[in-house]
Amino acid sequence: MSRVRLERAHLAESDASSVERRRALKLTRPRTPPVTQRERQYTGGLPAEKSADAPVLDADGLNPFADPEFLAALEDMRTTPEERAARRKEAGNLAMKDGGKVYVVKQSGTSALDKAVEEYTKGLEEKCLDGLLNATLLGNRAAAHTMLKNWGKALADASAALATGELPQASALRAARRAASAALKLKKLEDARQYHTQAVGLLIEGAAADEELVAIDRGITAEEEALRQKRLVAEAKVHMQA
Repeated sequence: MSRVRLERAHLAESDASSVERRRALKLTRPRTPPVTQRERQYTGGLPAEKSADAPVLDADGLNPFADPEFLAALEDMRTTPEERAARRKEAGNLAMKDGGKVYVVKQSGTSALDKAVEEYTKGLEEKCLDGLLNATLLGNRAAAHTMLKNWGKALADASAALATGELPQASALRAARRAASAALKLKKLEDARQYHTQAVGLLIEGAAADEELVAIDRGITAEEEALRQKRLVAEAKVHMQA
């Protein structure tokens, strides 16, 4: 056989072997499963392995990064309690600035002030070791409760903020003022007088009169007088019956 014929025979044999190998590979290669509706939601209709932006799905075919609880757990692992509390404080402050707006939560409406209370509460739940941050969260939540007219909660938070001893003078003044106002609304006159006196002591020397504290003082005095008159009337009735 000539050299040319030998080369042609060798090439033909090589081509036949390649075809057989491709055919065998095609038979043994697993078929790509059809795209499910869940995959289509995340991949735009492409199989998951063909989508560059496809999320990693868990054993149940769910995207864990769409789960708020998973994201919260991930946040806990990556940050400190102080960092998370500070973020909650900033979120609460932002909500306080939007006091008239409504946030939709689970199909129900809640005011921006309610949202602020929620954020400050979550910040406190972090139980961070920053005393000033915790005191600020309490003071800010007292402000939100005051605007919501939740007088009992406003008094509790303002007094707790003051009790920490961490607040700077200006913040302590605001907390004492709120505590006095809330106590007056609740007709807890002794507490109202105590916090009013504390607030007056926190005023900067030489500053202009604090109109809100003046109004609180007048309110306390009026309530004290009304209470004194009631006692006098009660005593008079006792004497008349004697």
